[in-house]
Amino acid sequence: PDVSHVARARAANHYGLKPDLWQNADLADDEALRGLWHFLALSKSLVEDGCIRNSPWKHPGVMSVLRSPGEGYRSEVVSAILPDLPNRKVTIYRSAERTRALQLCGWGWGWENAGAGVERAEAAGT
Repeated sequence: PDVSHVARARAANHYGLKPDLWQNADLADDEALRGLWHFLALSKSLVEDGCIRNSPWKHPGVMSVLRSPGEGYRSEVVSAILPDLPNRKVTIYRSAERTRALQLCGWGWGWENAGAGVERAEAAGT
């Protein structure tokens, strides 16, 4: 379609002006654009909830989340057994920065809810 028709249709739906960024994702007709709106909504909610602090950016990305100001990046190494693979031990790296980065990517469900998180990702085709 002609870009002017796309722009007119988006304007008629108040695209980009919705107070909840998720609503803009629902109006996007392009998968990449929809993903961008979802990322912005996640980023905004993590900043507003105080999960991401001291960032100079309104919508911090993963690299700025992993590089906490004044701190070295360190992860705790934990061995665990996954429920679906009881005979196999896996290594999990944990830190507050990793948790925030995973949340920012929409993967903040943790190992306890990993099955449900993977099922959602598979259903969404990601």
